[in-house]
Amino acid sequence: MMVLYDRIEAITGQRPVRHGPLSGGCISEIHKVDLADGSSVVAKLPGRDGDLALEAWMLGFLADRSDLPVPAVLHGGADLLLMDYIEISGGIDAGAQAHAADLLAALHAIQGPAFGLERDTLIGPLPQPNGEMPSWIDFFAERRLLHMGRQALAAGGIGADTMARLETLAEKLPELLDEPAHPSLIHGDLWGGNVLTRSGRIAAFIDPAIYFAHPEIELAF
Repeated sequence: MMVLYDRIEAITGQRPVRHGPLSGGCISEIHKVDLADGSSVVAKLPGRDGDLALEAWMLGFLADRSDLPVPAVLHGGADLLLMDYIEISGGIDAGAQAHAADLLAALHAIQGPAFGLERDTLIGPLPQPNGEMPSWIDFFAERRLLHMGRQALAAGGIGADTMARLETLAEKLPELLDEPAHPSLIHGDLWGGNVLTRSGRIAAFIDPAIYFAHPEIELAF
């Protein structure tokens, strides 16, 4: 850890004095690091073959383009993501849910030129292709359902029969779904573990998997 301490000191100007693990590191190693001046930061280290520069880019995208609360990125390299530490308390109660709804409604009001994004991203450890398309139904079929189906088939997670059913479903999507009013910016991985709360309010959203999409994707999560 001394090498990590040296890097954090070079970035922040403060010497780390202690560190401890934080929950949520299922594919990464995450630590709260206390600094000599009494402040704290979060240091995230990648798992095998991981690259944290993309997560830093996504957090920066949300910070620059929206009012969604996200941790400030202090350093975003491939092998180290350094962020502000955010104090949390309490769980996702009714007040936090209402606050989250307001924040997400504002996020979804941000429109993009097409469905997708200017670069591919990740959802957890999985590559998420975002090549832009004018139709949400086409994008959802090709870039999400069929792409993830092919990945699952190759990994042995599903069989050929399930893949065939996904292909049939993709063909029927125009009969089942409506096109949204416009492409909306979404967080993209909005489960409870990626929502930080403090005293009945949202403190921050973390671990995004952003792109411009149908906002009901967030409801599905």
